[in-house]
Amino acid sequence: MEKKQPEPKTFNLKYLIFIAFGLLAFILFQGTLLKILLIPSLFILGSISTFYKRFTRASIGIELITFVTLFYALSIGPLFALIASVLMVLTAAVVSNRLCIPTLIQVICYTLTIIITLPFLSISAIAYGIIFIVLFNVLLHSAYVFIMSFEPTNSIMSFIVNIALNLFLINNFLISLIP
Repeated sequence: MEKKQPEPKTFNLKYLIFIAFGLLAFILFQGTLLKILLIPSLFILGSISTFYKRFTRASIGIELITFVTLFYALSIGPLFALIASVLMVLTAAVVSNRLCIPTLIQVICYTLTIIITLPFLSISAIAYGIIFIVLFNVLLHSAYVFIMSFEPTNSIMSFIVNIALNLFLINNFLISLIP
């Protein structure tokens, strides 16, 4: 019994046209496509960046919500940044199982930071980012110390780490991410 040889596949012109249009669309709409993929991806990263808090009570200052909020403020606008920051903080609190008073304080601090830094939106992205990051951390640390009665010396390290991390992200990634 002789096995039938599979017939050689013929090249279908429809596939070539489909691939060509796909590549053309990618080239023409690369910025838009990148933005469409980047916005939800950064939101997800920001929301899960504090997942480690689920396993420890110590805050080590590593989170991406501030950087993502800054990116949104510069690339889309402050209103979108405000809404996204509130949603990221709430999502992060649910993911890390820590929905409590500091969550509300964080939302208030993001709101105040976005409002206070509105006049600075026209300066360079790096300068705006530095003002945004430092102001947010000063507001948050002050609120934690004065409202929540946190010990300042115990919590200052996480704020220093957060400022350092965000300054690193600003200097290395912010300009390349802004369309």
